[in-house]
Amino acid sequence: MRVAVLLDRFPMLSETFVTTGISGLLLAGCDVTVLARRQPPGDVVHAEIRALGLLERTTYLDPELEPDNARPVAAVPLSPGQYDVLHSHFGSNARHYLFARAQAAAPLVVTFHGHDFSADPLVHGHAMYEALFRTADAITYNAEHARTAIEALGCPPEKLHLARMPVDVSSLRFRERRWNGEELRFLTVAR
Repeated sequence: MRVAVLLDRFPMLSETFVTTGISGLLLAGCDVTVLARRQPPGDVVHAEIRALGLLERTTYLDPELEPDNARPVAAVPLSPGQYDVLHSHFGSNARHYLFARAQAAAPLVVTFHGHDFSADPLVHGHAMYEALFRTADAITYNAEHARTAIEALGCPPEKLHLARMPVDVSSLRFRERRWNGEELRFLTVAR
């Protein structure tokens, strides 16, 4: 299966779930190409990205892609029969790739992650995804809260599908610790 992953920026240090998803596709035997609207600042990348050769599979797009455009964009390397499926992460990013479904003649899957169904509609209005919900073939989410919020934004329920974000727990090293009775302090870091 030939998959085009449609992103805003790649690789992003904080988006390990995107890299994990691409890695899973490659391990399943898929041929994966990454199309990114821009390159992130800096040159620090996770070792897995280099090991999988993902930078060599990435094409950075020059055009400024306008949201909700359904017309073909000649500068974007997509043609009918080239890919079996298109997968875009973040609904707000997917709006810039609406043209891709028709241009590539392939189904468009969009994965929502958080700010795209919670914060973005507060800024851009609850109707911001109308064209996306009409165009996309499938919308994935990772929790019931997300499904409820996306459906409230107007997504047809039949397009919604649960897709958990995998974590390779074998990459997390266990280190036994013993509590000596002192006060415990926790630090949580999140996006």
